[in-house]
Amino acid sequence: MITCVAIVGKANSPLFVQSFPDGRPAEFQPSEPQLEYNYIVHTALDIIEEKGTPSMDPSAQVKSRRGPRGADMYLGMLYPTEDFKVYGYITSTKNKFVLVTTDDYSDNDIPLVFRKLHNLFANQVSNPFYVPDEPIVSKQFEKEIRSLVTAAKKFGTTK
Repeated sequence: MITCVAIVGKANSPLFVQSFPDGRPAEFQPSEPQLEYNYIVHTALDIIEEKGTPSMDPSAQVKSRRGPRGADMYLGMLYPTEDFKVYGYITSTKNKFVLVTTDDYSDNDIPLVFRKLHNLFANQVSNPFYVPDEPIVSKQFEKEIRSLVTAAKKFGTTK
């Protein structure tokens, strides 16, 4: 189950962080879930920077899921923790998406979630009233993210 969705701007400022801790057993619920997820996302940014920055060695560069011409990059699992698995995605405009999950998902489903998340984000920033690089404050966007997370439960992708 996806327990957190985060969108981070190109200057590493959080644009949107929403947690869904209700999928964890009560004894594993943190007392401050938003703080815990902010820490996890912040840690993931360092790994995204390492994986998403082209190096001098062409074989070390991350390949796009869309092929050689695609500019968006699914970075795969960034790191596992005792309770979570953290996945990352970076766009051509250097916006970063982080998903925190409690389950194992197939290699095909997490990129699908990221593509849908990217579409939702693109629709949001296309709004003429949205100020670029400002936090996203939209009840409709939150509702769409919640719907995406709910739909991801139904993928049947846990191993």
